Amino acid sequence: MKTIHYLLIIIWVSVTLSTAIGQNVPIGDWKDYLSYQSNLKISEGQNTLYCTSLAGVFSYNLNDNSIQKFNRVTGLSDVSTSVARFNSNTNSLVIGYADGNIDILNNGQVTNVPALYTEVLEGSKTINDIYFRGDTAYLSCGQGILEMDINQQIILNTFNLSSSGSAMNVSGVTILGDSIFAAADSGVYKASMLNPNLNTFQSWRKTGANILPPGIYNSITSFRDSIFVNFSNHLTHNKGSDTIYSYSNGGWKRSGYGSGGQVNSLESTYGNLLISMNSNVTEVNSNGMVVNGIYAYNTQTFSEPKDALTDANGNIWIADAAHGLVESNANLSGTYYYPSGPFSNAVTSMAIQNNNIWITPGGYNQSHGNDWINNIGVSYYQNNNWYRIINKCFDINCIVTDPKDASHAFAGSWANGVLEYRNNQIVNVYNSSNSTLVPTFVDTDIRVGALGYDTLGNLWVACSNAPSNYLSVLKPGGAWQAFDFSSVPSVQQVQNPVITQMLVTKSNAKWMIINGMGILVYQDNGSFGQPNAGNAILINTTKGNGDLPSSDVSAMAEDQNGSIWVGTNACVVVFYSPDNVLDGNHDWDADSVYVTQNGYTQVLMQNQTTTAIAVDGANRKWIGTAGGGVFLMSADGTQQIYNFTTANSPLISNNINCININPINGEVLIGTDQGIVSFRSTATGSYSSFSNVYAYPNPVPHGYDGVIAITGLVANSDVKITTINGQIVYHTTSLGGQAIWPGTNMSGERVQSGVYVAFCNSPDGTQSCITKILFLN
Repeated sequence: MKTIHYLLIIIWVSVTLSTAIGQNVPIGDWKDYLSYQSNLKISEGQNTLYCTSLAGVFSYNLNDNSIQKFNRVTGLSDVSTSVARFNSNTNSLVIGYADGNIDILNNGQVTNVPALYTEVLEGSKTINDIYFRGDTAYLSCGQGILEMDINQQIILNTFNLSSSGSAMNVSGVTILGDSIFAAADSGVYKASMLNPNLNTFQSWRKTGANILPPGIYNSITSFRDSIFVNFSNHLTHNKGSDTIYSYSNGGWKRSGYGSGGQVNSLESTYGNLLISMNSNVTEVNSNGMVVNGIYAYNTQTFSEPKDALTDANGNIWIADAAHGLVESNANLSGTYYYPSGPFSNAVTSMAIQNNNIWITPGGYNQSHGNDWINNIGVSYYQNNNWYRIINKCFDINCIVTDPKDASHAFAGSWANGVLEYRNNQIVNVYNSSNSTLVPTFVDTDIRVGALGYDTLGNLWVACSNAPSNYLSVLKPGGAWQAFDFSSVPSVQQVQNPVITQMLVTKSNAKWMIINGMGILVYQDNGSFGQPNAGNAILINTTKGNGDLPSSDVSAMAEDQNGSIWVGTNACVVVFYSPDNVLDGNHDWDADSVYVTQNGYTQVLMQNQTTTAIAVDGANRKWIGTAGGGVFLMSADGTQQIYNFTTANSPLISNNINCININPINGEVLIGTDQGIVSFRSTATGSYSSFSNVYAYPNPVPHGYDGVIAITGLVANSDVKITTINGQIVYHTTSLGGQAIWPGTNMSGERVQSGVYVAFCNSPDGTQSCITKILFLN
């Protein structure tokens, strides 16, 4: 019997393997799309390197070359990691954050130590560095020094070095003999480890009088029975070169190392001193001799080292601000290591098509001036690989894909026009010399912040801060045409507008957000006619002319019924008859949506600034906010299904920039001010027929307690789950193209092992199909 059972599993796996590919994230789970290429610190323990990046921590195993990520999605308590150091005594990784939070990672378990994080204090709480003595950690931070017992996972003491009582920022500490030294923002301090009262400032004295200049000391270490500390002239005076001083036999002097630049860190490992500077790493051996100077990787890539160490084999490992973890061997060649992901955690817009993802990192500041970002480029995900596509264009802030070709995309630059991408390459840059795009009224910059494709294959482009001909179209044949709005009465008040988003509807109307003024709608009905009073209108807060709750519009989306959902800084409203806005009959004003929760009724997103709206396969609304996280609302917007925040989910920030949904698998990608994470939702895009219906996971393994999805369905399909004998155990309606079965019967009990059949019928009853599910309980 067991042989038959195993054979059945093997056959079932072989049949379902092809359809299971791509379903690696279970429904209801989270995933990160974070960049780990910008690194701050590096530490070694148990033959593993740990790199602190802006997204979290990743490890590199020196034995098997495996890489593992640690972030909020995988279980860490916070984001914005600032340092991670490994303690060999306790086999623990201690992780510090910019907000003062602390995690201890031991044997896969994360313990949070939030003492500093939760305390209300003035000034910075950033954990700058960590030094170990046995089982005790000394955490240098914006509030001084924290003494922590790693085994007990508690803060024992706080050392404030300032005589004024105000907090003093400490960059690092080290211990030599029975003395502890601290590098701080106002000098170098020394105390005796034999003193039981290190938590009083009187126990600390400033050292190096007449030798050490006043100012900021940003790194410290012990090497060759001496203390080495860096005076940061750059941080103190914002100019000049730093100076490294050494302390031995009771006196300070200039060390002679690291001259001519900005020093980021000093690290002593395996008898060597590593000096990480802004553009190079210097290695000093145990005899005090400079033996290596690393100025570039692979003789061509300039380095941006933030921290470095040597391993037992003499290889130098560098935490680099742009290249991840870099191994530099005896030949000074560089090998890069980091988890796969986009190049940057900055995200202003995304586009998803056929499982391909495009991400733009740049944009503009709050006053819509340039950020002047030109070295990041667009990140592109295809076939499980990430590509970085860069050129010299500034502030690439929006992107759309060709509906007929997912590898063909157009992006808007807030300075240089429109970039065209094809097959991971930039093939065109459109500006005033080769298109109808127009520069701003004050300079030659072409500020494109809004793009959209219509159903006819035309690409529409809006230029900001431009004269009246700020809308252009690129036709499929390659011809450009501009559109002048100066003759539209309701638009004549719009002077040099800032256009931040464009929505091209199913009826090919162009809805454009005009910053601070409302929404400009233009409907040419495919004629490319010039704008006039009959085909263009500015929707604003006036009753009978849109009745928007606020002229500060920040998000738009069209749902499956053709309604336009509009987010403002006051609430979300809906245009249920958007095609009527130009018919002269003013009964098309925006309608409010009322939500009742916990006995209270209010308008949808009342007093929230809505920053993003996306519609999933079940016509539900995913709404992003500034500070309030992400909401999932029912199709009509009246019922709240989820409100994901950093407090109740792995969401990495409550400040949402954009939301995009992959219709194939229902994955909701959430772009925040800290990077991108995703949530695997229950709804997917639907299909016109039951041509590719399957269930996953299938077989359902023993011990699995998640849901089972039946996908590839016609929208709103009726789905019945039965035993092999025809007894109904569950009945549901699909969410878009996917139905969810919790693996239970009508009584909520987990079903027994066996084969179950999903009978699927289209809403009108004209189509049907069945698929089988093997359940191992």
